[in-house]
Amino acid sequence: MGVYYVVEPVPLSVTSLLPIVLLPFLGILSTEEVASFYLNNTGLLFMASLMIATAIESSDLHERLAFKCLLTVGTSEGRVLLGLMSITVFMSMWMPNTAVATIMGPMAIALAAKMVMPSYHQVPTNECFKQNGDAGGDHFEVGIGADPSGALIKKNHDLLKKILLLSIAYSSNIGGTGSIIGSSTNILFKGIIDELFPHSTELTSATWMLYNVPPMVICTAIGWMYLWLVIRISRRKAHCLEAKNDIRREIQQQYQRLGSVSFAEYTVLIILAAVILVLFFYKPHFMTGWGDLLKYGNKIKSSSPALAICFLLFVLPKDPRNLHCSEPLVSFKEFSTKMPWGIVILFGGCLSIAEASQRSGLSAIVINTLNGLRDLPSGLVLVLLCFSGCFLTEVVSTYVVTGILTPIISELAVATRVHPLYFLMPVKACCLFAFMLPIATGANAILCDMGRLRTIDMMKMGFVMNVACVMVQLAAIHTIGPLVFDLYRFPSWATRDFGIVSLVGNDTFALSLNATLAEEMVSTTAAAMMTT
Repeated sequence: MGVYYVVEPVPLSVTSLLPIVLLPFLGILSTEEVASFYLNNTGLLFMASLMIATAIESSDLHERLAFKCLLTVGTSEGRVLLGLMSITVFMSMWMPNTAVATIMGPMAIALAAKMVMPSYHQVPTNECFKQNGDAGGDHFEVGIGADPSGALIKKNHDLLKKILLLSIAYSSNIGGTGSIIGSSTNILFKGIIDELFPHSTELTSATWMLYNVPPMVICTAIGWMYLWLVIRISRRKAHCLEAKNDIRREIQQQYQRLGSVSFAEYTVLIILAAVILVLFFYKPHFMTGWGDLLKYGNKIKSSSPALAICFLLFVLPKDPRNLHCSEPLVSFKEFSTKMPWGIVILFGGCLSIAEASQRSGLSAIVINTLNGLRDLPSGLVLVLLCFSGCFLTEVVSTYVVTGILTPIISELAVATRVHPLYFLMPVKACCLFAFMLPIATGANAILCDMGRLRTIDMMKMGFVMNVACVMVQLAAIHTIGPLVFDLYRFPSWATRDFGIVSLVGNDTFALSLNATLAEEMVSTTAAAMMTT
């Protein structure tokens, strides 16, 4: 199955059906046990996130937020770039990355056309490098095909279009790290952790956001500065006057076209905020949550409150003034057409394989083959894992990398008596930092096809972003990580009997490993940054 996942002779979702056939016949899991993984809390939480995404798109709330953000930030090239990346990151925290790319891509292409001098735009002669000899008076016309400057304008347009589309690709992938529902692979990752460590209480929606949002903001800022620097260095201006007024006028017209804020937009925004708050304060770990106060709170998983609120999307009308004829905020037909059931099947396949690897002893065999890592500092192992996860997802599906690496890294962490989340959280985030190839993510593929981007351009620029974002995650796990997850203490819920040879040679080393972990993390990260 591993070969099928990597090579993909058939779709991943079809391969993910094989555990239902193989595991019962091999005597590892029963059919009922395997089937239970295919629509559990993980799949239902993914469905809830897609309901919210469908509602946002159906109500045009995404367009209003995007245009309002651009008008607020400004319409110069740098500010348009910042505005696009900011709204894309925010939407990617709550919507599938491919949906965000599909929404924001055409907007970026339209803005690129407005950010260079429009065809035959009147420009004062004293503000330009050259006057057309056929033009009289104080103005001349710049046409894309009229003179050599037209070729330069086209180069400017192509450059800006490429940069804006890359900014959407970068920020949609980065934004997916911000919340558990920001990416379907995040939900898969959480599901695997819940299967491997059923008594774990540290990884919640709240702790996920507390840890991931700061590096998400930093990575977005780095991406903006990097792309803005590329524009400043690479572009060759065919004129000196920017079309700021034209851009603002166009955005203002599009914003006014939406009219006043509708009941549907208000309601969807309130429901989105309610889902965020309910998930955040369910069991935030750092304080008593509402789930802790309920008598049967331990029986409630995150999908239950999320679906309870999302149920309102199918009940509340778009137009409350016309209750009998108004459609609901989201119709089931609309939701079902956008529901990627293949991803739910993929979840089931990965979760069942993770459980089967535990039952069969495969994890023990894999860990015992990693004895060479026992002499390496934990910080160095983390660096290797982060870069491996980052660059593997360029050529292998993120679902496959998450499904394979998460159980192995978990076993490795427990065997070395290192907090599992010390390895898992940064590696999971790095698996979303796939900026180099169109095939790496769905968002990359959509935007590459939309703008006819060259693979070589994505590789050259994406490599810098890959390395920069990995370094941010390495710094985050050493600074924010201990505050959120208490990484310097090996958790009791991670103590398990794997039936393997411990990678820790003796008790003294095991104690000193965690005692010196902080200093080792900082020194290893500094060395890696200097090498890079």
